Amino acid sequence: MNILIGAILSAGMIIFIPTAAPLAQQGWHRQVSGTSHTLNSLKFTELTTGTVVGDSNIILHTTDSGETWVAQTTVPFLSLKDICSAGPDTLFAIGMMSVDPFYATIIRTNDGGNAWAVIYQEMMASFTRIRMCSAMKGFISGNSGFFGTRVLRTCDGWGTLEVTNFEFLDPEGHYDESISFDRAFSDSMLGFIAAGIWDGDGAVGRCDDGGITWSTNFWCDDVLLFAVDCPSHDTIFVAGMSGAIYRSTDQGESWESLWSGIDDTLYAISFANNLVGLAVGEAGTIISTTDAGLNWSRQESGASRSLRRVQMLSPDVAYVVGDSGTILYTNTGGRPPLGCEYTVGDINGDGSSNGIDILYGISFFKGGAVPAVDCGAPDGPCPQLSPFYAPGDVNGGCRFNGIDLTCYVAYLKGLQPRLRWCADCPPTGVR
Repeated sequence: MNILIGAILSAGMIIFIPTAAPLAQQGWHRQVSGTSHTLNSLKFTELTTGTVVGDSNIILHTTDSGETWVAQTTVPFLSLKDICSAGPDTLFAIGMMSVDPFYATIIRTNDGGNAWAVIYQEMMASFTRIRMCSAMKGFISGNSGFFGTRVLRTCDGWGTLEVTNFEFLDPEGHYDESISFDRAFSDSMLGFIAAGIWDGDGAVGRCDDGGITWSTNFWCDDVLLFAVDCPSHDTIFVAGMSGAIYRSTDQGESWESLWSGIDDTLYAISFANNLVGLAVGEAGTIISTTDAGLNWSRQESGASRSLRRVQMLSPDVAYVVGDSGTILYTNTGGRPPLGCEYTVGDINGDGSSNGIDILYGISFFKGGAVPAVDCGAPDGPCPQLSPFYAPGDVNGGCRFNGIDLTCYVAYLKGLQPRLRWCADCPPTGVR
């Protein structure tokens, strides 16, 4: 089996059962997806609202930053590979029917996912990435047959489309068949495709006319390229097998190899800006950079299965999806939380936790004096927005409200074994 076919099979046909528990005192926290199927992609339209798609008809939606994920109904026998938005309630997703005939499929919702409908299907093809500039204009990268990169374009919401097929040109001047894995545009005209060549090499395709014409921009021997991201108009990152990462800072005119420090295959890369980025891959691998990729550090993900996609919403907030229903979340850029100097339950700040703190908390919610310690950002060390009165968060919910007082009473009555702190804002010295 050649390298490219082996990579495709391992990427798309193996499903595992989840084994890891939620993380604590780490930068990444596992969220409950409710599925053991592979999750392939995600799109957050704002900090709290996002959608995840995956194999076996999986569409999950959240409006509370992933604290709860709700399954949405879609077309039966559809394995979804990517999703994008064209507005708060208008989303498009692409995938493949998992029964004969194996149609490449586009689905759309206009109401935030309450109802999805098929808007286009095609035989003998596959779709890998979709991007919509508006509800009408968009691009899809994919493949014709088993090998053959192509780009589809529409100006009427996929009522009609135009197709560009192309082959990559190797350094010896030969055209080679390929599979496109990822695609990114830095603006409406300049775009890049990360691809694998049939013999195991990797290549980058480039266009500067909105996806109409493509040419080979970069070639690397023996390294399939699975991921590409454009944090700005001039800067492009690609990543792939054996921890390979390459960067261009001149719109793809020249490329440099960056040392990632790992040998694991990287399946996705995302940057919040030109400096801060994350890459994810096999065996739960997550690496991060804060200096435009010059240096990378491995982060503890708590996951052992492959991670397929990452989206950075800011330098601190990011989501990752992958095999076995894995959804990971961070609001510290993947770094362990700094913590805050406080005693759990010490709402009034006298150094002890007892019934007086409950009375103080009740008084606060009725308009009385505020708790003694505010750990929230930007003045405090914890990522929660200020005010975040961490001493009062005794149920580990990362907010202070009336539920905490109920849990506090249960604890003092011996009905609850301990007080719990927020995993994103532990007391100083607790890890």
